[in-house]
Amino acid sequence: DAGGRITARHARLVFSCGAYAAFTPLHTVHGGVHAGGPYRIPHVDIEDVRTYTHTVPAGHMRAPGAPQVVFAVESHMDCIAHELGLDPLEFRLRNALQEGDRAPLGEEWRTIRCKETLRAAADSAGWESDKAPGVGRGIGLYDREPGAFGPSSATLSLNPDASLSLMTGAADTGTGSFTVLQQIVAEEFQLPLERVQVVQGDTDTAAWEVGAGGSRLTHMAGQATLLAGRAVEVPVRGLSYGEFLTFHRLDESDESLRRYLRYGGLPHLVDLELTDRVVYEYLGNLYHVILFKDVVARYRIRNIDFLERLVRFVADSVGSVVTAKRISDYLKSQRVRISPNAVLEYLAHLCHACFLAKVHRADVVGRRIFEIGEKYYFEDLGLRHAVKPFVQQDIGKVLENLVYHHLRVCGWQVAAGRLDRREIDFVATRQEETIYVQVAYLLTDQATHTREFGNLLDIPDNYPKLVVSMDPVIGASHKGIRHLHIREFLSTEW
Repeated sequence: DAGGRITARHARLVFSCGAYAAFTPLHTVHGGVHAGGPYRIPHVDIEDVRTYTHTVPAGHMRAPGAPQVVFAVESHMDCIAHELGLDPLEFRLRNALQEGDRAPLGEEWRTIRCKETLRAAADSAGWESDKAPGVGRGIGLYDREPGAFGPSSATLSLNPDASLSLMTGAADTGTGSFTVLQQIVAEEFQLPLERVQVVQGDTDTAAWEVGAGGSRLTHMAGQATLLAGRAVEVPVRGLSYGEFLTFHRLDESDESLRRYLRYGGLPHLVDLELTDRVVYEYLGNLYHVILFKDVVARYRIRNIDFLERLVRFVADSVGSVVTAKRISDYLKSQRVRISPNAVLEYLAHLCHACFLAKVHRADVVGRRIFEIGEKYYFEDLGLRHAVKPFVQQDIGKVLENLVYHHLRVCGWQVAAGRLDRREIDFVATRQEETIYVQVAYLLTDQATHTREFGNLLDIPDNYPKLVVSMDPVIGASHKGIRHLHIREFLSTEW
C-alpha cells in the first residue's frame, strides 16, 4: 500500500526431492512455512510442490528446505524496498511482526522481538555509516521456534579433582551444542568453563535422548542439564582434621592440631609453605575473591564497606546468638543506617556463597526450631583468621567452630540447643541418631565443670553426650558423659 506495508503474498515453492520418497511425502521438508516470513501480512497464499526428479536425493544438515525459502523471501523484500525507494531496514521495520500480532499462517506467537532484533543487528553492523569500497552489506530476518519435542536427559557427576562431568546422549552435529551445555553447567555452578567436561554417552551409559533435530538441543537438553545441576546438591567442605593430616603427611600431634587450627582445611594449602606469611596472603586473596565475586557481584551489593564490617563482626561473634537487637546495637556503634532485615539478607548471601554457615536454635526437649536468633560459623577457619587474625583469647570460639565443622563433615544436621534458659552448644541429629556436645577451652574450676556437664545431665533422654575441651588430663567419663580432648574428637568419625 501507500505506506509501504505488505497487504498480500503469493508464493509457489517447488522442491526437487530426488528419485525416492525419503522425506518427500512428509512435512519434514518444512521450508514452505517460512514463505510468509516474520512479517505482518493479512493475506497469504502458499503453494508447496514436492517433485520426484531423476537425481540422487540430497541429505540435509539442518532445517530442510528453510534456507532456500528464506533466501528467496528476503531477496524479494530487498527488491520491493528498492522499487519503493525505501531503505531495506526501514521496509522490514514497517512490516515486522510485533507482540500481539498473528503470524502469516495464523499462529499465535509470543515474545516477538523482530523489531528489537533488527535494530540491534543494524546498530552492531553500523548500518547508517558509510561502507568501504568493495564492501557489501545486507540485512535479513528469519523466524525459528525452539524445538520442544521428545525427552532429554542429563547426568551430572563430581570428579575427584572437583571438576564436573556432564553425561548426555545427545550428539553435537557441529552446531556447538556441547559448548552450550558446558556453559549452562559452568554458569549454574559458577565454575570456569574448563572445569566442566561434556561426555557423549551411548545406550549403555547415557539416559534416553531423542537427539539433534529441529533446533531442540539447546532448549530440551539444556533444560535437562539445568535441572540436573539444580536437583542434586553436592556438599563440599574443607578438609577434616584427619584429611588435613593425610594431605600434608603429618603425624597426629599438638603441632599438627595447631596448624589445622590456625590455617584451616582448604585443599590448596598442600601446595603452599605452611607459614603465616604465605598462608594468610593466599587466604586473604581468596577471601576478597569470594566477597566480591560470589557476594557483591552476584547479589549486586552496593554497601561494600558495611558488608566487610559485617564479616568482621561475625568473625568476632562466632558461636554467639545473632538477634535483631544485637545487630541493631552493632549498627548504632558503627554509626551505620541500614535495616536489620537488610543485614540478615547480607548474612544469607554470605551463607549461599559457602563462606558462612547458619545454625538454627532448637528446643532440646520439644525439638521446636526458634524463628529468631541464629548462630553463625565459618565454613573454613583459615578464612575466619584472614578476616580477624587469630589471638589466644579467641580459642573458645575457634574450638566451637572446629567442632561444628567436624560434625557437618561426619554428616550430622546441627542445631544449637536450648534447655530452659541454658545453652547446649550442639544438638546433632542423623536419621534416628542424636548426640549432644558441649565445647569449652579448659575446665579450670568447679563452676565451669558444673556448667558444662550439668547442662547435659539435665537433658531428659539417653542419647550420647560429650564434653570437648583442651584439658591436658581428661577423665574417661563423668556420670555417663564422655570428656574428650579436641584432638580425639576431631580424629573420630562420629
